[in-house]
Amino acid sequence: MNYIIFDLEYNQQHPDDINPSEPKPPLLFEIIQIGAIKINKNLNLVSTFNSLIRPNLHLKLHPYVEDITKIKIEDLINSDDFKNVFNDFIRFIGKDDYTFVVWGGSDIKELIKNIEFHNLDSSRISNKYIDIQSYTSKLLKLPKGQRVSLKNAVEAFNIPDLTTS
Repeated sequence: MNYIIFDLEYNQQHPDDINPSEPKPPLLFEIIQIGAIKINKNLNLVSTFNSLIRPNLHLKLHPYVEDITKIKIEDLINSDDFKNVFNDFIRFIGKDDYTFVVWGGSDIKELIKNIEFHNLDSSRISNKYIDIQSYTSKLLKLPKGQRVSLKNAVEAFNIPDLTTS
């Protein structure tokens, strides 16, 4: 049994390209990065995965996405496409039983939407997941339905920023 802790970054239609008279794009949120770690049942690190993805639909980065992720369109243009990255991600997951660990349920939903948009097989994507955001919100005794942001949870639990070391 393994746990796959993963996070997605997605892009959306650039504000300059929105025309209210045109239909919405077939995929509102296009995945541009998959990051994950695999840990075993003893919570030991097994492996890591991180890959940028060349956009297929939203070819300009939305300013908000660029600001929050610090990803540049030049980085994405030279990356692999979704199909190849997804196949690499499936190999990373492996054949052992696993449970996803996520911060909110939207990443799993968007992963499935992107898989279906690209006409790929989603049968290897587990429907078993642990939503850490939900448990954290309960632990912090937030009102029902209110969710804590990852940034605020990190601050509340005094978790050090390991990205700056």
